[in-house]
Amino acid sequence: MDRILLFIDAFVRSGEVNDPGASVPFLATTMERYYSQRNPTRSFLLKDRSDYIARWPQRRYWLLETPRFIDAGDGIYQLAAKMGYEVRNGSQEKDGTTELRMVIVETPQGLKLMAVSEK
Repeated sequence: MDRILLFIDAFVRSGEVNDPGASVPFLATTMERYYSQRNPTRSFLLKDRSDYIARWPQRRYWLLETPRFIDAGDGIYQLAAKMGYEVRNGSQEKDGTTELRMVIVETPQGLKLMAVSEK
């Protein structure tokens, strides 16, 4: 369980890095969902991250609770966790909380996100 929690925390914090590829190592080669996008391509993921970084150049994310297992079995874990965020672009600022939903799979390369969304 500690390995999964460390993986989730590192993924969440990768959103603070100003490199669109920073979250790529956490993602499965084929994803079912990336927020509102179903079956996103790698080029979509990189463009989406790049656009978000340009819109919100200052970002901070943190987990508000230990992720909760919704379901687990055969190397597939469904989890949810409340997350806090602050994003800023000059004088424009947003902050709040959201619930992150994730499907994590065991692969030969280690843990990977197969799906991530917010509720």
